[in-house]
Amino acid sequence: RIALIAVAMALAVADEGEPECTKESFRAKFGADPTYELLSNPAPFLNSEGALVATVKYLSPCAGGGSEFTVTHKNKNGMDVLIASRGEPKCESRMAASEVFHGQ
Repeated sequence: RIALIAVAMALAVADEGEPECTKESFRAKFGADPTYELLSNPAPFLNSEGALVATVKYLSPCAGGGSEFTVTHKNKNGMDVLIASRGEPKCESRMAASEVFHGQ
């Protein structure tokens, strides 16, 4: 079994025994808001090379999003958990105003 949890949210829930992870519980645990939203439709999956494919949404000053994601594997209470961390957006020219990026 593999569970995908965005930006260490699984650790916040497992450590505090909370029934669900909310933006408020994330903020309380890490002192900041989550930097992206992991969308459940279509469901995240591992492709044939074992890479995580997920649909996300986040605010970015770069056309096309511009962020790279790093995936870390943890074993938490016998369950494999993938933690996807978003890097700062990088692009040649920033837009005048940030826009919502929605994609994989």
